[in-house]
Amino acid sequence: MSDVRIRVCSVCGENFEAPRTIGRPPEKCGPACRQEAARRHQRAYRLRHQLGAHGTTAAA
Repeated sequence: MSDVRIRVCSVCGENFEAPRTIGRPPEKCGPACRQEAARRHQRAYRLRHQLGAHGTTAAA
C-alpha cells in the first residue's frame, strides 16, 4: 500500500499527488492555488459579515 494519494485541486481542478496524512488532506496543488483559495475565503468572509446573517444589510 502506497503512502501517496492522487487528489484533485479544489481551485484549478488538476490532479496531484499528496502524501497520505492523518487528518485533513491537502486540497490545493501549489502555492498559487493556496493563495487563490485564501483570497476566495477572505472575500466570502467579508461578504458574509457585511450582509449579516440573513443576506440583509446590518441593522444600524
